[in-house]
Amino acid sequence: ALTEDYAGKAGRSAAALATARALATSKLEEARRALAAVHPEGTHLEAAVECCQDGLAIEDVEDPTLTAELTKLKSSVETAIGDRDEARRRAASHQADGQASVSSGDFAGAIVSFKAALELATQSAFLSAELVAAIAAAELAMREEEAERVNARLEEDRTMKHRAQVEAERQ
Repeated sequence: ALTEDYAGKAGRSAAALATARALATSKLEEARRALAAVHPEGTHLEAAVECCQDGLAIEDVEDPTLTAELTKLKSSVETAIGDRDEARRRAASHQADGQASVSSGDFAGAIVSFKAALELATQSAFLSAELVAAIAAAELAMREEEAERVNARLEEDRTMKHRAQVEAERQ
């Protein structure tokens, strides 16, 4: 009877270990799927970290290779999140510089700042669209400003020709 009891406990322990490993493996695969399903705002990274954390929180996995894979993936993704967040901070700074340039009428400077922000790996479709729109608006403002200068020169030329014509008629 003691042997049967021991065998039953050992069987349940082996089944619990297999279940824990299967669950941790599924969390690792879920993290990999989250990374593969790139979200336009970069939230797939946080989803992957959460899956890794869930996998690491499972007790009695007793699989050093699986634990190491979860830990390594989590660390790698956390680094990617840090890089993304730093790129977003830098992009926000460039964007603010661009907006200040627009306010002061320096459209060329604004375009440079907005393009610098756009080149960063922010993993934000919304921010990228916002920057593309800001570049287009600054380019339009620059073209309108140039058109105003050309029109002013044309008007000045017409005025000069008119004065010359009036002077010629007087003589």
